[in-house]
Amino acid sequence: MELHLIEEHDCATTMTETVLPALAACRSEGWMEPSHDADLAPLDSLRTAPTPRKPKRGTPGSPIFGQHGELAEVIHGTENGGRTPGRTSHGGIRPVGRMRIRPSVNASPTNARFAEDAKIGVGNADHAAATTTDHAGKLHYICYDSAKFDAVREHGATATFRGAVVISHGFTEFAERFAELAWYLLLDGFSVCILEHRGHGYSPRDVEDESLVWIDDWHRYVDDLAKFCSTIGQDYALGSPLYLYGHSMGGGIAAAMLERYPTIIDKAVLSVPMIAPKTGMPLWLAPWIVELACAVGLSKHIAPTQQYFSEDFDEQFYQGLSMTRARWVHDLRVKHPEYHTNAATFGWVREGLRMYRSVLRPSACAEVEAPLLVFQADNDAYVLPQPQSRFVSLVRAGGCPAQLVHLRGSRHEMTTERNEIMRQYVGRILDFLHTPLAEE
Repeated sequence: MELHLIEEHDCATTMTETVLPALAACRSEGWMEPSHDADLAPLDSLRTAPTPRKPKRGTPGSPIFGQHGELAEVIHGTENGGRTPGRTSHGGIRPVGRMRIRPSVNASPTNARFAEDAKIGVGNADHAAATTTDHAGKLHYICYDSAKFDAVREHGATATFRGAVVISHGFTEFAERFAELAWYLLLDGFSVCILEHRGHGYSPRDVEDESLVWIDDWHRYVDDLAKFCSTIGQDYALGSPLYLYGHSMGGGIAAAMLERYPTIIDKAVLSVPMIAPKTGMPLWLAPWIVELACAVGLSKHIAPTQQYFSEDFDEQFYQGLSMTRARWVHDLRVKHPEYHTNAATFGWVREGLRMYRSVLRPSACAEVEAPLLVFQADNDAYVLPQPQSRFVSLVRAGGCPAQLVHLRGSRHEMTTERNEIMRQYVGRILDFLHTPLAEE
């Protein structure tokens, strides 16, 4: 399939008049109970709608704890439509680490506890609309059905169904942020499922301020994503391969999930994953600082150099990227208070650093079984490239295929890049997903 990218100069018009109507025709959304890990106490979310803050003028953060847009940037409608849940390519989930889960009795990778937790329904937009007052504490997701997309008969769409792609978004991001990427995947025959991580988008939050992101334990991110993949994701895969795309924070979460639950995913794309952040200080020192801050009660306080959300569009921050794509995303954030997440708390930074130390353990990397495609930016202000390379080397040493692609001239925000970079980026992703599993 020839890749036809959206023209940068006409981005807003194309998104509004072509992409979004087509996505709406195949879009479903729902609410999922968080994973219930015996080692993690349940959290009573404070709200599902953020507390508005008077707009402030903000400037991009320093590499110490970063700015809006990514986790790494912080530290510097219908019933299920007759689908048959589960896949036949694996015999069951083999979790690794502290959380052990029995495989499903029907030999599907959808494990029994995850399936029980997901009773709210799969991809049911009507259900989601009917439960707007009954989704407190539940995680929000959006899915796009390839079969329904084909019925729209968009120019350039393939008639071949290739499976489903689960998207794990970055820090302060949200499902609709990935509408353009979902569009390219749908054109190429993939269904797309996007979970909004805790503290993001319409998913539950645990702090009052709309700008702040907090988490008490990074394992929640991982276990929630594993549950989403093994239930909703597998349902949309319809017995075909299930793939995972993780960007920045979402890439770090995806890496940890692939180590702990090796058999859920068939292949994974990690886009500038936050294996380790640029903190502006030695990585051995940063944990001591944030651990101390949390110990004295600052866990839910904004971290140094962070900025509250601003409605002002800072062109200087986006220099080198596609200004039209960047403005499109910014306008989405302005319109929706749920998308105003912009700053890390000390607690979130602490958990990001704890996750980094866990992900790079050689014994953990050796557990990865899904072939990997890992993107590394040429000019990344937020994520350290060396730990990404180290992660790929350790995964390879464990016997799993892993490609490391360094895109010359690229920045961390690859989904808002110029078409010159986007063509390479999206093209490599689709080529990787097209390659038969046996050839990896």
